[in-house]
Amino acid sequence: MAQVDDDIISAHIIRLAIEMALQEFALLAVMSLGVSAGEPIRVRVLPAFALNPADVTVETVIEPNAQNRGVEVTIDSPDFFATSTVPLEGDQAPRVRTTHFRQLPAGDYEVSATLVQERGGRSKVAVLLEIQ
Repeated sequence: MAQVDDDIISAHIIRLAIEMALQEFALLAVMSLGVSAGEPIRVRVLPAFALNPADVTVETVIEPNAQNRGVEVTIDSPDFFATSTVPLEGDQAPRVRTTHFRQLPAGDYEVSATLVQERGGRSKVAVLLEIQ
């Protein structure tokens, strides 16, 4: 009888652990969406959750505008910093830009994308990323 009870308890603990992991993943996935449609720039980080060392892809979606001059993607934590800047050709630039960051160590990161426009205009969006 004790073995059956232990098996039931073990199965219950495993189910709870899986549910907690899925809830955490869902929260991180929501945090990786950036701003809503209609904004001049949006960002998505893939994967939303990773184990270290992690390879991360940052997708920026930029609304076409003749004043668009560049996009800067930054990944920042207390122990790591990297940035990538790409010039844009106004409204002729591709809408989607992909930036890869490789072998990131464990930590909590802010991933930001800044759209630079003519005459110094800037729009910034940021999301959070956790690497365990």
